[in-house]
Amino acid sequence: MTLTMNTPQKTSHTKFGRIRESVRFVFPLMWRANRRQCLVTIVSTLVSAQLAPLLVIVMAYAVTEIQTSIASGEPHVAVLDRWLAASVSIGLLIAAAGGLKQYARRQLADEIRLQINQRVLRHAATLDLQCLEDIETQNVLRRASNDPGHKVMGAAMGLIDTSASALQVVGFLGVLLWIEPLWSGLLALSGVPALMSQWFLSRRTYESIREQTTALRWGTYYSNCLTDHHIVPALRMMRLVSFMLDRFQQTVTTTLEASHRLHRSQTMMRFVSTGLTFAAVALVLSVVGRATLSGAVTLGAFIAYWTAAWRLQASMTRLTDSLSAVFDAHFDVVNIHEFLALQPSRSLSAGFRGTVSGLIEYDHVTFQYPGAKRPAVENVSLTISPGEIVALVGPNGAGKTTLLKLLTRLYDPTTGVIRVAGTDLQEWDLEAFYRQVTMVTQTPIHFEATAHQNVAFGSPERLLNDHEAVRDICQQTELDAVIRKLPQAYDTHLGRIFGETDLSGGQWRQLSVTQALAGDPSLMILDEPYANLDPQAEETMYRTIEHLLKGRTAILISHRFSTLRIADRIVVMDAGRIAEEGTHTALIERNGLYASMYRASLARFDLSVATAANTNLGQTELKAA
Repeated sequence: MTLTMNTPQKTSHTKFGRIRESVRFVFPLMWRANRRQCLVTIVSTLVSAQLAPLLVIVMAYAVTEIQTSIASGEPHVAVLDRWLAASVSIGLLIAAAGGLKQYARRQLADEIRLQINQRVLRHAATLDLQCLEDIETQNVLRRASNDPGHKVMGAAMGLIDTSASALQVVGFLGVLLWIEPLWSGLLALSGVPALMSQWFLSRRTYESIREQTTALRWGTYYSNCLTDHHIVPALRMMRLVSFMLDRFQQTVTTTLEASHRLHRSQTMMRFVSTGLTFAAVALVLSVVGRATLSGAVTLGAFIAYWTAAWRLQASMTRLTDSLSAVFDAHFDVVNIHEFLALQPSRSLSAGFRGTVSGLIEYDHVTFQYPGAKRPAVENVSLTISPGEIVALVGPNGAGKTTLLKLLTRLYDPTTGVIRVAGTDLQEWDLEAFYRQVTMVTQTPIHFEATAHQNVAFGSPERLLNDHEAVRDICQQTELDAVIRKLPQAYDTHLGRIFGETDLSGGQWRQLSVTQALAGDPSLMILDEPYANLDPQAEETMYRTIEHLLKGRTAILISHRFSTLRIADRIVVMDAGRIAEEGTHTALIERNGLYASMYRASLARFDLSVATAANTNLGQTELKAA
């Protein structure tokens, strides 16, 4: 089966119809996060929005009654007290609804952030290596993983605030239409340019972010290089600090220029739209004010109209801002949708769940990396018997590591089949397969965890809480002596990000091999386990691996011929194909690529040994290296 990656179809992100998709995504998520806080947030927001116009109406009636009371010649304090009590009550309700709204929002925001962050990370864990290595996928991931919880929360709150602001606009507009029906419609129309400009700016912001994603990733890369304690010493020694700083500044400057252009457009459009709204308010107030002076409108109605007009303008501004937040959040949610639409070509937990007996078959396997000009491996057929230790050797780029990536299903063959225990690897349940297979890579992974946890990660379900079993395993690989010298022994935190203790390169490699042994695998894969080790550490590692591989099927990649004596068979790769295979002695006698590499290896250490090897290759033993 050829590896495929399902990607979302390109669709227009600038149509209002797409907002409906965002609503369908956001509100169910918000409801599942916390139903009670969701209801409290919606109700308190909407109630708070409607109380403000009610307060204006109360004020209008209060002024009118007080004016009538004064005109009657017998003013009553009770009139003032009644309307004052009503105003205070509404004010308290507004304050209570506002406080309840803020509390519920904070609670809901935490739940939403947790849910969506988990969803994004869980989805990322299902994607194929080929998918994750794709440049465009990295851009999609960058846009989606940049605080997705905040984006979804922004969309949810933006929709609620927009509904509340719209209701408040309707409420204030109702007050205005009640007092002056004809001219009040002009105020509603004055808000249209602001809404259109916000949509345009939100769309431009979204497009700018998409265009600048790669530049932002470069900025993050340069920033990490300048702050990573593993990289900084090399930068200083290589005199590259200034180069990195210049590149960081150039990248950030490019993104800032794009942001500044957007900010200028936003400022100009806001100024124009606000000016139009103020002009409309001034015009309508002038008309109603003249009507008040002529006696057509009461003083209380004019005060209410004056207040409602300016409050309407403020509410329309809030509505515009809320819609802007909705538009921005909508485009952010589109980014999350785009990422969640990426589908892996396979399921980790579906398929054949058998026992890895150790029988491995490569059947005419060819694989070409995306964008590569030629296959990394081509028409490779290789059978590894149960319990057999096979070493892969060959020049750099010969395809050795690619064969291992295919066996661990980081990639699938372009053509051909890989069988494990007689079953096509693509039919295996990968979780069941990975429980029985362990891989030691060229560069050990440094987990920020205790020494005990680092070893136990080889079989976390069984060993994380079993300290005795972990110590027994460490004693088998001679790692126990290293760990006991640490400040808190097995409880010592390893790594410099959150702790103060680190291991040497050789010790980390020894730990990775011990971690592999902890998994008790049926199949062991070792990719350059002896790289960058001194002779003593290499000999210790050799003894460890020799013990580790007893009774197990194993595939070993190594450029050190002195360590290949552990192998039952040696397979020589060249240009993606199997050039030759056999035992060390048989390959030396054949005098092919392996013999040539072997002589070069000897020449690096001892020219006289190399000369002797040239004259009597057939009698040379592997231990002479």
